[in-house]
Amino acid sequence: MRNRLMAGISKAVLIIEAEERSGTLITARLTTEYNRDLLVVPGSIYSPNSKGTNRLLRAGATPITCAEDVLEALGFELPKDKEKQAKLFFDLSPEEKTVIGSSVSPARATI
Repeated sequence: MRNRLMAGISKAVLIIEAEERSGTLITARLTTEYNRDLLVVPGSIYSPNSKGTNRLLRAGATPITCAEDVLEALGFELPKDKEKQAKLFFDLSPEEKTVIGSSVSPARATI
């Protein structure tokens, strides 16, 4: 019952570890039956705790390797690299901009 609730109320389910025979795989199956997104963190090929997750990946689950993958899978728009860089350097003083400009390639020195 708990597995059904978790799969039913979620937009997506993130599986981090699952043995080859585990309750987690029941939740994963229900997730796909309810047309929810199934997100899976890849695991070591040597770990018995990753056999289930790696099998889910082979079956077509969305691989998650960083936080941005989760945000993208949930439909959040990620800022472009230029936008992200502009935000990082927005509050710099002229002296800080000079230091940053001298430590990056000439193409990026115009901050």
